[in-house]
Amino acid sequence: PHLDGALLDLIGKLNGKPCWKLLGEEDRAQVLAYDGTIYFADIWFPQRGIRAVIEEVEESLKKGYTGLKLKVGRGLEWMGRDAGLRRDVEVLRQARKSAGPQATIMADDNNAFVDDFARAWQFLEQSRDVNLHWIEEAFPESVADYGRLKDLIAKAGMKTLIADGENFREPEEFDPYLKPRRLMDILQLDIRNGGVLKCRQVGQMAKAAGAEAKPHNWASQIGVLMALHLAKSCPGVSGVEDDRSTCDALVTEGYTFHNGFYTVPDTPGLSFSVDEKVYRQKYQAKEIILD
Repeated sequence: PHLDGALLDLIGKLNGKPCWKLLGEEDRAQVLAYDGTIYFADIWFPQRGIRAVIEEVEESLKKGYTGLKLKVGRGLEWMGRDAGLRRDVEVLRQARKSAGPQATIMADDNNAFVDDFARAWQFLEQSRDVNLHWIEEAFPESVADYGRLKDLIAKAGMKTLIADGENFREPEEFDPYLKPRRLMDILQLDIRNGGVLKCRQVGQMAKAAGAEAKPHNWASQIGVLMALHLAKSCPGVSGVEDDRSTCDALVTEGYTFHNGFYTVPDTPGLSFSVDEKVYRQKYQAKEIILD
């Protein structure tokens, strides 16, 4: 993972400035965040079935999230292709019923439709009544396939967007999907593997192409904090993926979350500190010192 987040935190603390002031001229009062944690609870708890997923949806809504990303693609490993597709669609329909028409619902396929373009389109057609905001990683990145998918979506009069790019490592990898026409609408360079500054560059590219950047993040509370500072200050970065991770050695300061939005403090750096006692007791023995 890139170290620019740590360096920006240090620079901010040395200069008495929050990281967002180091990254751009924008100053959003609030930053939109969606919950990216709703997974295959029906597979893990088969006796509860779809209800297990819907309970996670309901819990997320109670926490204040208005955007929910559900994992789909059960036919890749956990069920037969056709049965998995049917379950995916039914889960999304039940989620929409539970969340109501105002909630933003996205589907993350994790490349479940690899070498199966026809079924990817079938999934979109059958879930049309859900009004998906975006489909993410329908299949491995492909200019030709995303061109076909874009055309079919437009012909069908759908508004579903295409999101991808978490496996990219360089901003330039998005170029074929933005020029000569936009094939990706949501650009998702990973905030830890790509780094804050490269995610800022992707945000600038997104703005120029009429797209949006929402950095991918998974299993990192610090990743969320980095993305929040970036989204507060960079116009092309329209929000963040909240994986709801926490680390007991971190003490955050000044962040609040309400009705789908974070407020980002103006304290120096990334506005967190390390609980030295917890760190010494649980993590110091495993630390690696780099010369």
